[in-house]
Amino acid sequence: MKTILQQHFPMIRDREEVLYEIRSRKKFNELFDSWERKYQEEFLDFCTGARGVKLLYDGFFKAVMDPESKPERLEEQLE
Repeated sequence: MKTILQQHFPMIRDREEVLYEIRSRKKFNELFDSWERKYQEEFLDFCTGARGVKLLYDGFFKAVMDPESKPERLEEQLE
């Protein structure tokens, strides 16, 4: 059964589909298996839409929106 998010975004796969894709490709499988279990779960959550990416904690976001270097960027977003 599709989740509400999958109903609106049909390109979102369920967990089994993502795991099948990973397991069917040797390089993907090796890389995935090299990760700690918590990072595997986090990746699967991102891929299935169960969890979003924390943009505000992202290093690139922090650099671009740094109020000390370019205060107008942040001000524009807050308006």
